[in-house]
Amino acid sequence: MVNRDKDAKDGVKHYTLKAPNGIFYTLLYFVIWVLTKLIFRTSYKRTPALRKHKDALIMIGNHASYLDIPIAIVAAGHKRINFVSGDFLYSNKTKLLLKLMQVIPKKQFQPDVRTILLLVRALKAGRKVFIYPEAQRSIDGEPGYLNSQFARLVKRAGVAVGIVRCSGCYLAWPRWAEGFVRPGKIVAESDILLTAEEIESLDVNEIHEKVKAALNISDYSYQLSRSKPGKYLTPAPAAGLENILHHCPSCKRMKAIVSTGKTLRCGQCYWEIELSLTGFF
Repeated sequence: MVNRDKDAKDGVKHYTLKAPNGIFYTLLYFVIWVLTKLIFRTSYKRTPALRKHKDALIMIGNHASYLDIPIAIVAAGHKRINFVSGDFLYSNKTKLLLKLMQVIPKKQFQPDVRTILLLVRALKAGRKVFIYPEAQRSIDGEPGYLNSQFARLVKRAGVAVGIVRCSGCYLAWPRWAEGFVRPGKIVAESDILLTAEEIESLDVNEIHEKVKAALNISDYSYQLSRSKPGKYLTPAPAAGLENILHHCPSCKRMKAIVSTGKTLRCGQCYWEIELSLTGFF
């Protein structure tokens, strides 16, 4: 472990992590704003505290779908953020984009000393860094597991923590879905969650609980809070749902469920249920 840590430190010793390319970031910001307004009628709500914040900042968000990332660029304001992303995204097709965005790579589901070093270096330079503490997209639209190590990172960094709360992103692009996005309403709210002074006064457990509570976001709770649940348009809302709902609740057979566009049915006992465009059965 010591040798791996030393190798990671040597690998970034002379590497200068810059802010994202200004021209490209501005263009991307504008394109995302237009597309999300047209396709998802996205409403962006930023508090004065976030808009006025100029110093180093750790931004976090709930990770409901791949839509979270582009929406976060707009929701956070024009702050030229360095995103932390899984290194599995790096390929010949994406390397130019990731270089222009100065994305910080991270190995999935394991500690990555290189990532921590680059992240701390960016914060010391006064920049903004965006992290998804849940580490992976939600499977069922509910909050994911939050490792307590993230609170330790926040405590160590000692800078303010901002948050982007997205509602509707999961229903607009469920992890299990076959096909592309489903146009429907998305709301993105951004704020300062913890100031640097608050972080200094809190212990790691208290930080963990506050972050966990802030990321307790459910798309289904969002739907129920609306006067009328919104629709997320797709010709086959149930397509792919058998990937997570594969046990029949009637005959109890395993991996018996198949999707047929709008319905789920059991191939053994012919139990059947329909999924509406609101995401509810």
